[in-house]
Amino acid sequence: MNPDSVLNGFRILIGHNEEEYQVFKADSLFSDEGAMMKNNINGFKHVNLLVVIAVIAAAVAVAGCSGTKAPQSQLDFTAKSATGLIITNNGGDPVILKDEKITVKRAVNDKVIDGLWGVPLYGSAPEFQEAPAVDTLKPGQKIRHIWKEPLSLGEVLLISVQDAPTGKTIVDTKVTVT
Repeated sequence: MNPDSVLNGFRILIGHNEEEYQVFKADSLFSDEGAMMKNNINGFKHVNLLVVIAVIAAAVAVAGCSGTKAPQSQLDFTAKSATGLIITNNGGDPVILKDEKITVKRAVNDKVIDGLWGVPLYGSAPEFQEAPAVDTLKPGQKIRHIWKEPLSLGEVLLISVQDAPTGKTIVDTKVTVT
């Protein structure tokens, strides 16, 4: 069978609806007659490539210019057996407490203490802080959570604070109860 005769039997339709269809014989794809189709396909590829580049550039711009970053602060934790957990901002950015979620667990068995599993440092019910609660922890300021039940001296706590807007962990530390 002659390959040329097989190609002559095929037709290719290009278009979006019946009125726009252009008919090409398969063997004319590489002739002058098929040059129009070849140019249409190349143009289509270029438009698609430009669209893909534009979408990627927009995604990079949105991700890079969102302005959202976790606070850069030096938080210090002191766990007192009878009185509670004290958090001090020893410098850096002020911490917007409604955006920060704290988890406090016992190191020995991962048991959550006082229901503090992803609890906002401000605006939770019940409130994490003793009254009067503050919404921003500025450098030099302290907040305190009073334990529901006293903890054992020497007990080790795992404390994690996560910045909710960015999803980044800003503190992950161990604290010994004194």
